[in-house]
Amino acid sequence: HMYWPDLVIGGDIIDPAGMDRKDTDERTCAMFMQDAGLQPRPGKQAPEARLSAVKGRLTEMVDGEPAMLLHPRCKMLRKGFRGKYEYRRMHTAHDRYVDNPDKNDYSHPHDGLQYVGTHLFGRYNRLKSQAPMRIVGGVTAGGRR
Repeated sequence: HMYWPDLVIGGDIIDPAGMDRKDTDERTCAMFMQDAGLQPRPGKQAPEARLSAVKGRLTEMVDGEPAMLLHPRCKMLRKGFRGKYEYRRMHTAHDRYVDNPDKNDYSHPHDGLQYVGTHLFGRYNRLKSQAPMRIVGGVTAGGRR
């Protein structure tokens, strides 16, 4: 890509459920992706690892720039960050919330970002020379080798 000539994408990160065989034909979603020439790898399932990978990029600066930027076209992710990706409040005497976010139209794009984050952001966070991460139209781009 002309904007990120040093970009290296090491496979296609997917929901771990995509590796499971289906009852209908014994094939996995990942197998269909491989047939299409893609290289599917499962994202990490642990919610804390997924959330911290994204939170780490949202709270960091790299060379004076935010470590992660969202393009205006990423409407679902933007709305999710503004409160649509939410944890349901439990009906108790104390302010308590369920452990996992509600499954809704906004949780799915955020889950996808988190699966990628556990691989891509973790890798870039370990590099000494980092570059800001830009999320453009659902495509993750940025970083240096």
